[in-house]
This record gives sequence, C-alpha cells and structure tokens, in this order.
Amino acid sequence: MQLSRLEIHGFKSFAQRTTVQFDPGITAVVGPNGCGKSNIVDAIRWVLGEQRAAALRSENMGNVLFNGTRKRKPLGMAEVSLTVENTRNVLPTAYTEVTITRRLFRSGESDYLLNRVPCRLKDILDLFMDTGMGADAYSVIELKMIETILSDRADERRRLFEEAAGVTKYKARRKAALRKLETTKTDLVRLDDIVGEIEKAVSSLARQARKAEKAAELGTEIRRLELLTAVAERDRLVREIGPLVERLLAIEAERETSSAAIRTGEAELERAQTALIGVEAELSGRQRALDEAVGALHRLEENRLVRAERKRSLTGQRDRFADEMAQIADQTAARTAELAVLVEQVAAAVARHDQARTGAEQARESATEGDQSLARSRTALEAARRRAAEALRSVNETEGQRSRLLIRRDGLRQRLDRIEADQVAAEDAGFDAETRVEQLTVELDERTKALAEARTQ
Repeated sequence: MQLSRLEIHGFKSFAQRTTVQFDPGITAVVGPNGCGKSNIVDAIRWVLGEQRAAALRSENMGNVLFNGTRKRKPLGMAEVSLTVENTRNVLPTAYTEVTITRRLFRSGESDYLLNRVPCRLKDILDLFMDTGMGADAYSVIELKMIETILSDRADERRRLFEEAAGVTKYKARRKAALRKLETTKTDLVRLDDIVGEIEKAVSSLARQARKAEKAAELGTEIRRLELLTAVAERDRLVREIGPLVERLLAIEAERETSSAAIRTGEAELERAQTALIGVEAELSGRQRALDEAVGALHRLEENRLVRAERKRSLTGQRDRFADEMAQIADQTAARTAELAVLVEQVAAAVARHDQARTGAEQARESATEGDQSLARSRTALEAARRRAAEALRSVNETEGQRSRLLIRRDGLRQRLDRIEADQVAAEDAGFDAETRVEQLTVELDERTKALAEARTQ
C-alpha cells in the first residue's frame, strides 16, 4: 500500500487546487518556514478523519478553510482527496486504487466520499484500521508525536505499539462488544422491570376480569328480576286498567255532550258578537256624525261672530261716511255761494270792460288814460276769470268726490244687507245644528244603552 496522489483545494493556505504526486521511492517536501509544508501533513491527517482542531493547529474546525487575502476572497468550501494504491490488498477492498475525499463547508456541513461515493466517517476509519494509516496511526508522525514516544507515559507508547502490532482493530471490536453487552444488560434489567410491571398489570387485569364476570352474572340476574318485576307490574296494570277504560268511555260520552253544548253556545256567541259588531259600527257612524255636527256648529258660531264683527265695522264706516257726506254738502254749499259771488264779480268786470271800451271810443283824444283804464279792466277781467275757473274746478272736484262717496255708500249698504242676510241664515243654520246635535245626543244615548245591553248579553 502506497500513497499515490494528494489533491488539496481551499484547505488552509491552498486557495487554488493543488495536486501532490507521490512517486515510488522517497518524496520530500522542502521550503522555507511558513510556506505551507505542515499544511500538507495536516491535510493528510484531516482527510483520514481527524476530528480534533488542536491536532490540526487550529482553534476550531472552521479555521481550516481558506480565509482569503487582500487580493483573494475567502472560499466557502475546503476539499482534500487522498489516493492510495492497494496493489497488495492491504485494505479490505477489491479496488487496487482507493480515493478518500473529505469536504467541509463554511456553514458547518461536511461530506465523506469513498471512490467518489458518499460514505460515513466510520467506514473510512474501519477501512484503514490496523493498516498503519489513520489520523492517530504511526504512519503520520509529527515532532510532537516523537516527544510522546520518548516520554515516560506508557499509555501513549502502548497505543502506538498496538497500532503497529495490528491489535487496535480487535481492541476496538472488543470495546464495541463490551458496549453492546453493557447495553444488553441494561436492556435486560429494563425488561425485568417491564415484565414486573406487566405482571402487576396482568394481576390487576385478572382481578378486573373476575369482577367483570361477577358483574355479568349479577347483570343477568338483575335482568331476570327486572323481567319478573315487569311481568308483575303488567298484570297489575291490566287489572287496574279495566275500570279506568270504562270510566274513560263515560268521560268521552260526557265530553261529546259538552262539546255539542259548547258548539251551540259558541254559535250563539258568534251571532251576538256579529250583532255587537254591527251595533258598534252604527254607533261609530253616529259618533262621527255627531262630531261632524258639533264641528259644523262651532264653525257656524265662528262665522256668526266674524259677521257680527264685520257688521259693527261696516256700521261704523257708514256713520263716518254720513258725516263725510254732511261735510261735503256743507262744502258744496259754501263753494256754490263763492261761485255765485265770483259770477257777480265777473259780470261787474265785464260791465266795467264795456264801460271802459265805450269810454275809449268816446274819448279817443285821451288815449293814454283810456288805454291804461282798458289795461286795468283787462287785468281785472283776467283775474276774475281765473278765480271763476278755479271755483268751477273746485266745484267739479267736490261733485266728483260727492259722487264717489255716494257710490261707496251704496256699496256699503249692499254689503251690510248681505251680511245681515248671512247672519240671519247663520243663526237659522246654528239653530238647525243645535237641534241636530240634540237629536244625535239622544240617539247616541240610546245606542250606548243598546251597546251596553249587547255587551252584557
């Protein structure tokens, strides 16, 4: 068995995919400090299943991923593949070349592959157990392991010797067998506890079964007794039901008779109710007629009062018009007297004008005096004519006012006559309404008495 090839990608300082070829013979990796020689050993230990971050010179397993540089971004996955030639069949497999692969993602998930087929970590550990290869095998020895070999601790040396002697596999199998035996003993103890509990439960169930059987027997006896009791009760009821049936038949006959009487009474009651409804309807009509008559009476009374008030108002107006007519008559007489005086003044002025004209003709030589006298006469005549025209216009206005007042007086007299006629008609209608109200009141009393008698019936 010989290492053939190591492929590293994203593990620690290997940002790019790097392949290390192991040719036959001795292969040495040389370089200055810090170039990554120890990272190759850590990659081999890691791909063989190392789970301790301290063994890989890291604080946690996430530090094995490439964390990036100033010019390169960190990677999200680390992958290492180790190829081993199995030409001597040291590994318990039929393949002459075995490739184991381990991947770790930054999210914490990890995968193991055996010849590119997913597998478990236990499968890889079992494959390389007692072959000299493994995370703790003597085939991968670092400076610290040399110090462990040379130390005084026998346990560390014994582990390496056992690995070299090939007994680690058997010891691991023995430990696994002992763990299985311990687990089996624990299971046996638990089974004993379970059996004890089941026995207790079985005993309890047995007691419950016996109680159930006893209860079933008692239930059967109870049902038998209940049947006997039911038969006895049936016989007693049969004996008692005979008189009850006869009494029931008698009661049914009485019920039929009572039902017939009740039906007859109900028919009479319906007729009485029908008559009562008719009386109530007629009474309602009479009441409505009475209400209408009372309303009409109230309206007539209101009209009578309104007309009386209008009559008083018209009478006052007639008296005022009579006084105004007397005043107008006095004014007409005064204006007539004034008109007569003015007519006399006009006649005197005409006479003076004629005399002046005559004097003018006779004394033409005194033209200046005659012209002046004529002018004075003409001026007096014009003034007399104006006064006469004004007096005549005043007389005409007085006559027109007198005519209008006379027409108004005649109209007021006609309105007064109509109001007096309406008042007389209203008084007659009020008397008729009062008579009608008295008649309706008497009829209402009679209908009320009839309704009370009908309700009593």
